[in-house]
Amino acid sequence: MRNCARDFGADARVVGRGDNEKSGDKCKPSRARTRNPMYLALCLLQVALGFFLNDWITLLFVVPLALIMHYGVVLREERYLTVKFGEPYLELKRAVRRWL
Repeated sequence: MRNCARDFGADARVVGRGDNEKSGDKCKPSRARTRNPMYLALCLLQVALGFFLNDWITLLFVVPLALIMHYGVVLREERYLTVKFGEPYLELKRAVRRWL
């Protein structure tokens, strides 16, 4: 099975849906529901840690973490990926939500 991370390549017809008709792949990309699974997991991990430790400060710091991730990382990454991959990435942006 081909690595799903290569769906941004020039040979990708349907990006973000896992049903690449061109190659007949049946694999699902990790970005099927969110374009930022790693950053979302980091925020959710911090929420879980806050509940596990019963610490409200840890829970409060989820808000600045999410803002830093969104404005400091995600928006910059999206600009870079739009320039680098062009239309396949724009198609992914239309098909998959940013966070949830």
